[in-house]
Amino acid sequence: MAQAQASKVPASILQKAMPHVFNYELNEFQQVHYDKVPQRPTGNIKKRQRTAEAVKMFIKLEAEETKKTELRAKRREALGK
Repeated sequence: MAQAQASKVPASILQKAMPHVFNYELNEFQQVHYDKVPQRPTGNIKKRQRTAEAVKMFIKLEAEETKKTELRAKRREALGK
C-alpha cells in the first residue's frame, strides 16, 4: 500500500478501483487493478488547440457583448439626467 500513500488515494478506493485500459494485442479494453496501471507523467499532456471556427465564434460573442455593454451605458446615462 505504499503506492496508495504516494498517490494520496484512500486505500479503500484502490482496492475497489478497476480502471479500463486498452490492450493493443487484443484490440479491446480490459479492467485491471489500479496498482497495475503504470503512472504517466503529466508533463507530456498537451492542451487542446483552439480551432479557427471557435476563435471566430468567440470574437463574434465578444463583439455582441461589447454592443450590449455600450447600450446599457447609454441607457444609464439617459436615466441619470
